[in-house]
This record gives sequence, C-alpha cells and structure tokens, in this order.
Amino acid sequence: MNLEKLKEQVCKARTVFEAHGREISDIYLGRFPCCACRAASDILGTWLTAHGYDNVTFVSGLRGEEPHAWLEMEGLIVDITADQFIDGPGRIYIGADKRFHDQFGLQATSECCLSSVFEAPYRAFAAYMESTLEFTPLPPPMYAPNAMQSMEI
Repeated sequence: MNLEKLKEQVCKARTVFEAHGREISDIYLGRFPCCACRAASDILGTWLTAHGYDNVTFVSGLRGEEPHAWLEMEGLIVDITADQFIDGPGRIYIGADKRFHDQFGLQATSECCLSSVFEAPYRAFAAYMESTLEFTPLPPPMYAPNAMQSMEI
C-alpha cells in the first residue's frame, strides 16, 4: 500500500466533504463531520476500493448511546469524522492505535459495499474527487500523536 497516496486521497476526501457536503447530500452530510460518519465512511471506502485499495472494511460501534463508523485496512484505522467527538484523535486519523475506537463496543464490520441510499451522493463525491479544480487548502491534517509512528512507511 502506498501510504502517501492514501493520505493524499483521504485528505482530499475530507476537503470535499467539508466544502461540498451539503451539495453532495444535505441529509447525510449536511452537518459534516457531525452525524456523518456512516455516509462518509461508506462513500470513502467505496472510493478507495474502486481505486485499487484492497481489504477496506467498514466498522461501526456504539459508545453508550453514541454511534460511530470508520474504515480499517491493512492494520490501519482511517477515520475522517473522529473530530465530532471531544476526545477524538483529530480531523483525519490514519493509524494503528485503536484506543479511541475500541471504546465503541458492539463493533460490526462489513466489506465496503455502497448502500443504495448513498449511490447518488457517491456519484457527486466522485465528481469532486476527479475534478482537476484546485481546492482551497485547509489547515494541515491532524493525526494522533503516535499515529504516524505506528504506520508502516
């Protein structure tokens, strides 16, 4: 796996969701990152799978009454909505440390397979991702302090 390419794709996806979430799907992404983890993870997982990443898994769980969803692949967690939680690891988390995510018990996993309700949002998202337009740069992505050290580079 090309880690730099993965980071580039994930950062661009976060930028697309932040800038165009309401246009892509006001219902599912209108408050991004809040309450958008299922849609964002499903859409991003489908995008990554379509672009050559293998074994991308959708994971969801509950912490008390709080649901959360993210992706896992090759021993790494990919989470672009963890910043909706006060104790989350940041805007973008790519790393092997599972301490935050392990708090979400009753975890369910599934192969990334685009839900039919996300087909139209996925097409809109894909159009932005494939666009050659430059995106307004956002502040550098925040990674959990030990996340970068735990990645295979």
